[in-house]
Amino acid sequence: MNADAFGIPETILGNHEERFYGAVGRIACLAALVEQNLLHVHQVLHGEGQDWHRNRPAGSLAKEDRDHLAALGVTGDSSGELDDVAEVIKYFNSAIGALERRHAVVHSAWPAQRSGDYFRHRPVRRTRSDDAIVEAANRADATERLSFEWFLESIKLFVEVAMSFNQVCSMANRLSPRGSELGPGATR
Repeated sequence: MNADAFGIPETILGNHEERFYGAVGRIACLAALVEQNLLHVHQVLHGEGQDWHRNRPAGSLAKEDRDHLAALGVTGDSSGELDDVAEVIKYFNSAIGALERRHAVVHSAWPAQRSGDYFRHRPVRRTRSDDAIVEAANRADATERLSFEWFLESIKLFVEVAMSFNQVCSMANRLSPRGSELGPGATR
């Protein structure tokens, strides 16, 4: 019985190239970093310490903060504040999209194909979320063929989100006096 370099028989995962596993691993590692960064931005926006909400899913916190910032609008006269709100919302949207790609990668089975195509399968599951994007992704996730470029695009998206973190943190710091207005996520 043939096995890979880690002793996993080909009959279990098939015979994927190492670049596939490298891409999956990078997506998983970058997603962990983005989740950590999202939690930090959430804490900064609310003026709270590092222990606050650390056990809540970062994607959920990002959705709450994005929605509350969008609903608040800007009460001040500062166009800079308006720019900060728009950029933080854009960051949340990019991070949420990246995490959805991570879910698609990590929660799918990847049976090896003789053709060398990347084929993922994930049972359709119902979610409690009312987010239309998540629902559409769940319905579409049953079966999909992907090119290696999809993995590279996913990695690029995560890198872009990670690289914008410091700038977004600065904006969140400027917006943090509004943290008490951010709604349910601000409850202590």
